[in-house]
Amino acid sequence: MGQQIAQEYTSHGLAYDQENRCVEIVLPEDTDTDAERLADHARISVRGAEAALEWMRCRDQEETFRVAGDVLARLFAEIVPVGGKINAEIVGLRFIATTFLLNRGGESLTSLATRSGCSKQLLSHHAFFVGDRVGFVGFAQKSHQAREVYSETARQSWGALTPEQRRARRMGQSGIVGSAQSATPAAQI
Repeated sequence: MGQQIAQEYTSHGLAYDQENRCVEIVLPEDTDTDAERLADHARISVRGAEAALEWMRCRDQEETFRVAGDVLARLFAEIVPVGGKINAEIVGLRFIATTFLLNRGGESLTSLATRSGCSKQLLSHHAFFVGDRVGFVGFAQKSHQAREVYSETARQSWGALTPEQRRARRMGQSGIVGSAQSATPAAQI
């Protein structure tokens, strides 16, 4: 058999050549630019490839800004009413709700409500208002389908209650003493 080439590499950037001599490895660097790769692929000049890449970057940037501008215009149209008197408190609550919807840091709705001095339910109402109209979904919010299912379940459970039980729940009581809703299995025996 002929001479065997050693393919072993050391941790020092060295290898063995055909004559088993230790030699330093010099790897070629990827020096081709995007324009050079495009020129090779499309069989055009490098200057033409550079011009094409610049045009594509500008077009992508313009499209991104146009889409972002459209979204912001819709958002501000929902936060600030177009006609009539502007209620600064509602505008502020909608802005805070939008902060929650766009929040990627994870601050909760409860925390924002506490900091702004309003109830979580009120801030949630404004978050749903802005989110439904602009299409934002908060990082911790349920999907639209899940909201519909939960809403239907809540309607059914409230529909099964008597007027007295509903009144008690609205006042913060879990149930009325002696009702079938609050009775334990042991008490029913």
